[in-house]
Amino acid sequence: MAEAANSRIQSTSANENSTRRKLIGFFLFPIALFPFLALISYRWQAIDTLNIPPEKSSNLIGVIGDTFAYNGYQLIGLATWAVAPLTLFLGLLLVLGRTFRPSRRFFMFLLFMFATTCLLQLLGDSPSVAAVLKELNLGSNAGGALGYLVMDCALSRLLS
Repeated sequence: MAEAANSRIQSTSANENSTRRKLIGFFLFPIALFPFLALISYRWQAIDTLNIPPEKSSNLIGVIGDTFAYNGYQLIGLATWAVAPLTLFLGLLLVLGRTFRPSRRFFMFLLFMFATTCLLQLLGDSPSVAAVLKELNLGSNAGGALGYLVMDCALSRLLS
């Protein structure tokens, strides 16, 4: 009798956990729109430290979107474009009920972002990437601060 009651409690707990995960996954879809809309409508002229006087923000998210895009470009460079698709992917996993280990996924996400910033830093001198960097007012820093510190300050001195 106690085993039957115990299995019902576990079944109810598993259903509640599954519903909660699907609900979180569903809410990740509109959250993934935030970085996408912020990046697609970013103009560096609206940042007050880059342009005096700053232009009025035309970002679809507003001043917060401009700030997000600027800080993302400064920290991880063009790899900031990977945030929206990765958030969508995580939301899709949760909605479909796929099991995953958040700590493992987070570590894989960090490793992917690290490798992407390093690769972008290497590609920063190519003409196609240089044109995008010029339009975004990023100089030759396609990998952001992370790519610059790893590739230009550490690895280039050690390997070349």
